[in-house]
Amino acid sequence: MEIQLVDSSVEVLRTPQPGLKPGRLDIGSDPISREVDGIQCSISHVATAVIKGLNARGEPLVDFRTNPCGEPLRALTILPIREKDISREAVIIFDDGDLMRPIILGLLHSQQKSEGEVNIVLDGESLVLTGTREIVLRCGGASMTLTRAGKVLIQGEYVLTRSKGVNRIKGASVQIN
Repeated sequence: MEIQLVDSSVEVLRTPQPGLKPGRLDIGSDPISREVDGIQCSISHVATAVIKGLNARGEPLVDFRTNPCGEPLRALTILPIREKDISREAVIIFDDGDLMRPIILGLLHSQQKSEGEVNIVLDGESLVLTGTREIVLRCGGASMTLTRAGKVLIQGEYVLTRSKGVNRIKGASVQIN
């Protein structure tokens, strides 16, 4: 049986080895293979790294367990890496199996969100802001607050609502002044 792995620019053919469990890769059979600190690393070696920072050109610097250099290395990446990604874990492979040339394939996602984290989705058609406790829009003395309990609080020196159609106020009870 022959398995074909395809990357955007490289095609690699492998024949499964007898005795290997399905889904396991025999990295020792790769044409480009090196041993670092007793760990066999090759072109198919996938590892995790920590993004340690960005260099002056904005390129990510990563550190990983089998790093032969001892200091963070410049990495190529297939996705934009920004300041906010520093300290995040990334999935990496190595260009031509060279441990000095890591390539970031993606960032690991954490299910835990920090208390101040906000989801923002912008697709050109709509803007969705999602907060876990509340969202506040503020400008000068005006503000609009949305709470987890479903309250919408609008405050300002002057509040105006206009409508070309019917302007309705609905609620279990409506209080004016």
